[in-house]
Amino acid sequence: MQLLTLSIALLSFDYLITFDREVRYLSEHKRSWVMVVFLLNRYISLFQSLVILLSTLLPVTTFVKTCIYMTCTIDACQILLYVVWAVFSALQVYAFSGNNAIAVVVVVVLSLVPVATYTALSAYTWIEVDPLWPSSNINYCNEGYSITPQPSDVCPSVGLLKNVLLLLSEAIVIVVTFVRTWNLAHSRDKSSMVELARLVLKEGIIYFLTILLINSTQSISDLLLDLNVNFVAASAMFPLMVPMLVSRFYLDLDDIRRAEDARKAEAKFRANLERAKLWRIKPLPPLPKSECGENISYMKEVFQYNRRLWGKNTILI
Repeated sequence: MQLLTLSIALLSFDYLITFDREVRYLSEHKRSWVMVVFLLNRYISLFQSLVILLSTLLPVTTFVKTCIYMTCTIDACQILLYVVWAVFSALQVYAFSGNNAIAVVVVVVLSLVPVATYTALSAYTWIEVDPLWPSSNINYCNEGYSITPQPSDVCPSVGLLKNVLLLLSEAIVIVVTFVRTWNLAHSRDKSSMVELARLVLKEGIIYFLTILLINSTQSISDLLLDLNVNFVAASAMFPLMVPMLVSRFYLDLDDIRRAEDARKAEAKFRANLERAKLWRIKPLPPLPKSECGENISYMKEVFQYNRRLWGKNTILI
């Protein structure tokens, strides 16, 4: 309970301190699939966390009445998040594999295995309200699986298969990213492409290690089941790290883009300033001289010309 509340509070705090960056990201970018992935990852996970927190804070009687809807909502959010993360991995592979369709399809298929397993288990899941003991007025929310093998035999195998295939898809992503960005990331150049390569490589390694940690703890918790409740409860907080990493990845990319735009604007300003320094006011050409060697006064000549012209007009009148 305390670990779960702490993890949800950490997720909410991360969303609050990055809200201003999110507003800039949404206002300065055109609508695209990347923006859709960013928003879905951010707000589905936040909504799921709030539902989980609400289910732990509600009174027992109220929770029992709504546990079926809350459990279904939490499961549906988790399935949608796996779809969003599959698209996130596919976009990375598509960008760094040279638009290799085979690599993208393999990553998508492997990443969607958790969607299939969660959907299949949800179809065989039953939730009902049962009395805590016979002839008791206290009820509780009971959940189980209507499958022939025992859940203790099925869940560990399904969970292990799901975790291994998901880890394999992320391994493909990190290998493709590593091959494409390693040389560029270790360059001494300070261009935006080098900064981008370093960010993608760093975030990719952290994301892969996080997925490895999550899958390992979930596999162990599936094997332990109820033998170690503390470990199972602790493993529930790790999946909340994934939405934070995905959101941070896109926000950090936007920071690099904004820094590059600022650098280009500063370079343009400096170039204009240098051109202004080289510009000089050319002096007027010297006044022409008359036959006597005297400088001609333009104003005097114009005045005399107008005077003669006025005199001619007067005679004609």
